[in-house]
Amino acid sequence: ESGVRAVISEYVPGESLRSLIKSKGKLEPLLALGIVETLASGLQFAASRGYVHGHLRPSNILMTQEGQIKLADLGLKGRITDEILAITHSGQLAPFYVSPEQVLSGTVNVPTDIYALGACCYHFLCGRPPFEGQSPYEVLLRLAEGDYPPIPLYNPSVSPGLSRIVEKMMSPEPDARYQDYESLLGEIGAVRAEQEHLRLASSSPGKPVRFTVPVSLPNSSRRYYGLIFLVGSLLLGLAG
Repeated sequence: ESGVRAVISEYVPGESLRSLIKSKGKLEPLLALGIVETLASGLQFAASRGYVHGHLRPSNILMTQEGQIKLADLGLKGRITDEILAITHSGQLAPFYVSPEQVLSGTVNVPTDIYALGACCYHFLCGRPPFEGQSPYEVLLRLAEGDYPPIPLYNPSVSPGLSRIVEKMMSPEPDARYQDYESLLGEIGAVRAEQEHLRLASSSPGKPVRFTVPVSLPNSSRRYYGLIFLVGSLLLGLAG
């Protein structure tokens, strides 16, 4: 109107997944699995029309009062270079859910969205992002290492199959991730029965079923040296 461009968004009565987890803690695995399945289906449709999200995070995943999942900010991706230092309380936590190659080169495609969806799922299941730190640089260094605490360490009720799905989605190597949503959705369907069986076994009388976690966490052999160089350059720039 009057030559002024604007974006009109749907009003969604409810709350973001970030707000929900902050107030209630980690999600039940089957609920998290259903949310990821819904998001993957929506992103699959968007990808079929030539769109990627590029900035997926719990704060732009909304749940209505009826429990319906909505994805906000599709197509409104900002530049990673502008957001890399923007770790604030507003939910603009770019390094927490962004793939290494997106930080390095600004690459945005289906595998980068799948990585972000995996990082969000980790947050749903564990009640915290996969990588944490006291500063953006500390988060980036941990992202470069590609190491994060195993999901069962924070949520023993998660099945091995669901943990493997999240790990594959969050592989630091783009080619090692799911390359499309069809294959991801197929594995989600296959692991649902395993997770449901675990839920029923845990709720039955007797000793609950739990999976153990190794005491020493494995170190990833895949390191993004370019990302480490980027962090070092940022630190030197601040020092200068």
